[in-house]
Amino acid sequence: MTEFIAEFVSFCLQILFWTIVVEVVLRLFIHSDRTSQIEQEQLVKRVRDIIHQVQVETHGNVHYWFDAEDGEFLAQGDSVESAIEQLRQRFPQHIFLLTQKDTIYKVSAPDWTVTPVIEIQK
Repeated sequence: MTEFIAEFVSFCLQILFWTIVVEVVLRLFIHSDRTSQIEQEQLVKRVRDIIHQVQVETHGNVHYWFDAEDGEFLAQGDSVESAIEQLRQRFPQHIFLLTQKDTIYKVSAPDWTVTPVIEIQK
């Protein structure tokens, strides 16, 4: 009878042990999945913060560059080159995309020139 009780206690301890192990493993998976999701959201936010779709307005001979998404003022200049120079100084790590006619242009480091990226097919 003592042997039966010892085996039963051993069995109960094993069940308790494996229940705890499974719970810990599940919590780790849930935490890592949640952490991964948070990291992905932070990455998406960072990318959105450094890539700007630009809207250019020209009044007289002055070009005003705004972020098309939120209307934030980005730069101005009496030429495209002077506006780009302001962008280079204010946002050295950012990428700017302009849509004009049927082409999307990129302005960013290292050369800070207006470079065609995609020709829009209609």
